[in-house]
Amino acid sequence: AFPSVTSGAGLYRLRLDGVGRSQMYIGESVNLRRRFGNYRGPGPTQQTSVRINALLKETIAAGAIIAVDIVTEGVKLTINGVQVSVDLTDKAMRRMIEHAAIVATGGTDIEIANR
Repeated sequence: AFPSVTSGAGLYRLRLDGVGRSQMYIGESVNLRRRFGNYRGPGPTQQTSVRINALLKETIAAGAIIAVDIVTEGVKLTINGVQVSVDLTDKAMRRMIEHAAIVATGGTDIEIANR
């Protein structure tokens, strides 16, 4: 079961801690509740949701642990020394932070499940 989440915008990280390997999927959505619903029951044309659904089922079947981290507010960036609050309803901002999080995770012992 996914955690109860807002229908608002946000960023999320799925941490799949399996036996012998750990994976992470980082994503963003304008509607977190709908996105997690898509992962629970993806439509046949939702390629990413189908892939994440299969990954989650595989991880659970292996007895591994899945943790979900969610950010919906309080995100700040420092640009030219000035701290700026991030509006997570802005898709460009969400995507920028999503990609920065993916890059920042690189080089660790965790496999990134994003494609």
